[in-house]
Amino acid sequence: MKTIVLICAFLCASILVSSADGYSFDPKTQHVSVDTLRLHLSKEQMEAVASMGIVPFTDVQLLLIRRFYPKAIAQQSVISATFDDNNEGLSPYDVDIFWVAADEVAITLNPKVLDNEHLRDKALVPLGQASGADVRVGPDGTPYIKGKRVSRKELLEFFEALAGSPDTGGEHNLSLCISPPFHLNSWMLRTTFHASDRTVEEHEKSLSDIVVLIESEAKKLNISVSRTW
Repeated sequence: MKTIVLICAFLCASILVSSADGYSFDPKTQHVSVDTLRLHLSKEQMEAVASMGIVPFTDVQLLLIRRFYPKAIAQQSVISATFDDNNEGLSPYDVDIFWVAADEVAITLNPKVLDNEHLRDKALVPLGQASGADVRVGPDGTPYIKGKRVSRKELLEFFEALAGSPDTGGEHNLSLCISPPFHLNSWMLRTTFHASDRTVEEHEKSLSDIVVLIESEAKKLNISVSRTW
């Protein structure tokens, strides 16, 4: 009997630990560990996600989404699958939209929600909110501040202004959202993100280079950089 109790206690502890580990994706590979509905993004949608963290679904996409979540609205917030943490505010009834590749999002198919009419009708109903990240970096290495595409010069000027502003904790902080990469077979690379003929490797290098620049320049100015969605 004691053995059974111990096994049950271990299983319960394992469930609690796993549920406290954050979102259901690996930030290194963007692999999602739950069932999802995958949707490709157009150039315009990808620009919106990269710059604001919001995806405006098309009528056709919304028709598909509503097969699962009948009251879903078109404008939804996305979570970039390049960062995860021990998010303790998660609920077993959440329906999330993960940005898993430059031109793809994954909508979680939550069985607890799908099995309950009331929960289904509440899923994906709130209007998507713009990202709170100070700086967002798109899949081609383009930096964005407050939804606006900026040059490297403008980016550095933003850092200098931040470093020169009053602070309350002795250190300035900057939140950074990084895009997931392109798929190797991404159709978007054939139409291109900003009308440039570049390979996957070139896009990834641009993305890596701008992140290194952001973190190195911030460090020079005593700005602490934290990753976010």
